[in-house]
Amino acid sequence: MFLRRSQPLSMDSTPNVALTGKATLMLESNPLGGNQRELARQKNAKKQNEQTKGKRNEDGLSAAARKQRDAEIMQQKQKAANEKKDTSTK
Repeated sequence: MFLRRSQPLSMDSTPNVALTGKATLMLESNPLGGNQRELARQKNAKKQNEQTKGKRNEDGLSAAARKQRDAEIMQQKQKAANEKKDTSTK
């Protein structure tokens, strides 16, 4: 972790530092900067939004109903493929 200081540290001055009982170092926050985390959150939200574009939305079907629907679609596709195969072999 890198710390930024607004003023150079001299030997006679003490920085605004407080030590707590568990030796945690707390510094004053800089109100002018430090929005990198917020920018990263915004970028990630935009990326997640773009990944969901174009995908099929949930259609409200249960797993069993979705399985039945998909099985019917696959049967239709298989039937069409078999008919195409039969016509090409004759």
